[in-house]
Amino acid sequence: MTGVLLEDAVLKGMTSLVRRWSPLAKD
Repeated sequence: MTGVLLEDAVLKGMTSLVRRWSPLAKD
């Protein structure tokens, strides 16, 4: 279960970074 939680956290973190860095990714 730890692996699943870690993957979820990484995915959320990457998505938030992409939204923050790329103004075109507002969709």
